Amino acid sequence: MTESSAIAAVYAFFITFVVYREGKLSDIPDILKETALTSGLVILLAGSATVTAWAIANEQVVYKVIGPLSNLPQWSFLLLINILLLINGMFMDDYASVVVLGPIIAPVAWKLGVDPLQIGAIICINLVIGLATPPFGITLFVTSPMAGVTVEQTFKEAIPMLAASIVVLFLVTFYPPLTLWLPRFFGY
Repeated sequence: MTESSAIAAVYAFFITFVVYREGKLSDIPDILKETALTSGLVILLAGSATVTAWAIANEQVVYKVIGPLSNLPQWSFLLLINILLLINGMFMDDYASVVVLGPIIAPVAWKLGVDPLQIGAIICINLVIGLATPPFGITLFVTSPMAGVTVEQTFKEAIPMLAASIVVLFLVTFYPPLTLWLPRFFGY
């Protein structure tokens, strides 16, 4: 992922400065400053997620949660997880959510008979939806200034895509063959 990000950055630099000639050398310090601030925020979120994950492991939260949740029927567990992850995605970065919640959700899902690929897809789709949902949807805050519009305007235009994403989420959640046919086709 880091390598593809570096390639994308070089490509964007080339397009901006060579092809379209919209960038000036005097813009580079501001670009680097903005990049450093954004990267610092992501690193801070990842660091706090790691500390939270350690605390969860240290307090053995997984074992305390598995009991009550593993007594639920599979469909209600999956519905509950979707609701909780959608709410969580509104407030917490996806990396931090995976680090903190993945080790709690996955063992319970496996115990209830949910395929590891399916629960992984469910977690990822939920968190991607959360990235574009207020109040802290990071993609809203990143894309709005780029487009020169407010966060509210961006969210208003994103509502149909979010609705479609939620429909896909529920299809993936409650119809496992949709997620699992391709891996099964290749022998997983």
